[in-house]
Amino acid sequence: MTKRALGCGRKMALTAVDAALRVLVVFVLSCLAVPICYILNYHAATHPLQLFLIAVAILIVMVLPYYLVVRGVGKHASDVFFYVFAIFAFTAVVDLFIAFTVDGHISMLDFYLNDGEMYLRTPHGAIINYYDGTVHLSLYLLMIFYMLTHTSYRLTGLFWGGSIINSLIVLFAGSATGVWGTVIKPSFLLNVPYALFPIIFVFRILNKRADHPSSKPSTHRSLLLRPLDLLFALAFVGLICRAVFYALASAGSPVAPIRNYRDNIDTYLGDASGFPLVQAMTVAYYFVPVFIACIYGLVYPANAHWLPDYAALLAGASTQAQISYMGGALYPSGNRSDNWRPVSQEAMPTFLLANLAPLVIPQLFAVYCCLLKQNSSSSNISNNNNSYGVSKQNKRKTN
Repeated sequence: MTKRALGCGRKMALTAVDAALRVLVVFVLSCLAVPICYILNYHAATHPLQLFLIAVAILIVMVLPYYLVVRGVGKHASDVFFYVFAIFAFTAVVDLFIAFTVDGHISMLDFYLNDGEMYLRTPHGAIINYYDGTVHLSLYLLMIFYMLTHTSYRLTGLFWGGSIINSLIVLFAGSATGVWGTVIKPSFLLNVPYALFPIIFVFRILNKRADHPSSKPSTHRSLLLRPLDLLFALAFVGLICRAVFYALASAGSPVAPIRNYRDNIDTYLGDASGFPLVQAMTVAYYFVPVFIACIYGLVYPANAHWLPDYAALLAGASTQAQISYMGGALYPSGNRSDNWRPVSQEAMPTFLLANLAPLVIPQLFAVYCCLLKQNSSSSNISNNNNSYGVSKQNKRKTN
């Protein structure tokens, strides 16, 4: 990185202020989604295809004001992901107001829920829209700020990538396989860029060498002599067992303990919306391999230069997965499927324990890998040429 990007002296303060102002402009432009939706509510297209085309046209037109924000700022004017984050910020504001509409606070986007994406009227739809309009919106603005200040946003980007990729997997497959599969309309295709760009972005980040410090010699000892590593390894074994159990329960296993858990404790597993089934299968087929990789990285840390990246990716995916799952089960608003049954008060402690553990453990592991272990290793990095990622001389290339 250059001296300016590292934040030395008064020059960095001016750069940070200028970047913050530009981020503020991006946020204000994104908030134009509110009056645009208000106008469309009174002049809404009555045909789903017209609604889809109008939405695409608005997103294309919004590229111009975002370009003016970074005109003359060098490479950012040609970086496609600046525009991706900016446009996604615009739609995140729309999603927030969709959630308000589902809750009945406003009626501004009823036209979109009726003729666009009807499955967003579910509790799952409300929660993922609240999540997108708060967590994802904050991440977009933060990553834009990092881009403008030449600060690495590798771990932030991986957290966002894991979060939004999980969200789209469940949204695509859940809406197509559940009871809402019969009402899919052209506006469903508006979600395609949200699936493609994050995958491209994550692969672009992972293909670059990371600037993680190498592990200390002490971490080459047996796993039994490293209590925290052992604790996380055992926690991941527990998450693997939980993932297999939930996959079997959502698939309708007749085994008595699994059936009892599905029928009497986590009743959302049998919901006909399709979202809990797909989320359980996503954890079983995509999260479990990452759990196994993390266990390997804890057992053999000398070969695990990729572990902080996997931890950040897993933390983002787990956060979105568990918040949307618990929200779908507990949130009071939205259209429920006919076979939905609420989680009973007697089952609530077990339900919360089973669903908070997969949320909390990946966050603690990400903090451990990305902050604590790196800080404890950084004092040795100047004497260690075997680093996790690029050398100091090549740091500027990581962005």
